Amino acid sequence: MNNGRRNAAVIKGRIHIDLYSNMRRNLPLEHHTLKRVYKELFGEDKIDIPGHEVYISWNDDGEKLERLFRYELEDVMAVTKIGEKMLPLSIELTRLIGQPLFDVARMGSGKQVEWYLIRKAFEYGDMAPNKFGTYLRDVVGGYVEEPVKGLHTNIYYFDFRSLYPSIIVSKNISPDTLVEDGIEDCYIAPEFGYKFRKTPQGFIPSVVSKLLENRIQKKSMMKKSTEPREFQMLNFQQEALKRLTSTIYGLYNHSTFRWYSIECSEAITAWGRDFLQKTMEKSEEHGFKPIYADTDGFYAILPNEDVKQYLL
Repeated sequence: MNNGRRNAAVIKGRIHIDLYSNMRRNLPLEHHTLKRVYKELFGEDKIDIPGHEVYISWNDDGEKLERLFRYELEDVMAVTKIGEKMLPLSIELTRLIGQPLFDVARMGSGKQVEWYLIRKAFEYGDMAPNKFGTYLRDVVGGYVEEPVKGLHTNIYYFDFRSLYPSIIVSKNISPDTLVEDGIEDCYIAPEFGYKFRKTPQGFIPSVVSKLLENRIQKKSMMKKSTEPREFQMLNFQQEALKRLTSTIYGLYNHSTFRWYSIECSEAITAWGRDFLQKTMEKSEEHGFKPIYADTDGFYAILPNEDVKQYLL
């Protein structure tokens, strides 16, 4: 079976999962060979036989053939262990998104979010909008301040938890809350002046809010869990929620996204830059000196000061 650039095997009664493409999406590595992925996930090396030596080993009746047998057996065991470790995340995403595992395992994060929102729109009784045509427009990203050169001590990192998702919720940023001039009870985005109604809560903020709440709940349950298996499943659940939440912002800037809105995208990054810069200024009032900033956090030093007063 070939669907665009994807190759998949159709096996009656079985679900075919391509672990290679799955690992490329979920595990950032320079190379995704079986040996490299296995080493990354389990910290163990496995037998490796160069491809040009395989046929030589196959024709050998002694030690080389025995080594080839162990090599192939370890390959099977490695693929099984990788699948057992990584597939629960795809399974959890399948449960959330409501699409078949066969499809979810091959979807990019953007498509997963879109199907999740379509499902939520149906639950809310809303109509999912049609897709826009292809349209490109650059959006200014997060605030970045180049690092101060040199060696530094007493370095502290300040960051916002889930900055962009939190902005979406707190400022009610959604295509259905974006309004024109004339309405006073609004959040007004810095730099651009886009207005978003304070009430009622928009569709996207409502979905993001529940995702954030559910993730906090799962992480709280993880802290109380004493069963390794339960802890593992809760971790997969919170990770799936995190992936959906963190992807939504970026989709506002994709014209093929059903809820595409360049205004929403620009408003989110504008508030993000504003919050970060104001927080850096506030830190300086308390004696900190920012030395590097990027999007949702910054590094600062506290020169020649007793840091205990700032620790909780």
